Amino acid sequence: MYKLVNYISDPKNDFFKRLKDGVPSLPDELVDNCGTYTTSFSSKACTQLYEYLYMNKDDGNKYYKNDKYVRAVLPYYLDYYGVKHSYNRKNISKNTKYEELYKLLDELKNAATIKEGKEITREALDQILWFCYKSFKA
Repeated sequence: MYKLVNYISDPKNDFFKRLKDGVPSLPDELVDNCGTYTTSFSSKACTQLYEYLYMNKDDGNKYYKNDKYVRAVLPYYLDYYGVKHSYNRKNISKNTKYEELYKLLDELKNAATIKEGKEITREALDQILWFCYKSFKA
């Protein structure tokens, strides 16, 4: 945690501007520069910090959460919405690069928005994937 706080607070990293801009490589950079954190932790840190510092009701979060729930059901939703990918439940891991998952989640968000006929936010997509996972486990 000490390394994470130092990285975030170091002005040369321009973390807060890049967070506000929604730079998709930021969670991976946290993992690379701060030690053994997974992209699950770093994506949640970016999501929560963005929400706390920058989000208002007119602007959705610019980050997706990357956790075991999202990774477990993501291939099924990609298939359902016709998004081309090469993943299954076994080859998406906590060490999969966030930027790669971000692209897939963005493609899924766009495909679902088109198919459903209404905008799906990143937060809503996170919740849908999470609830889907939880309903399969129940």
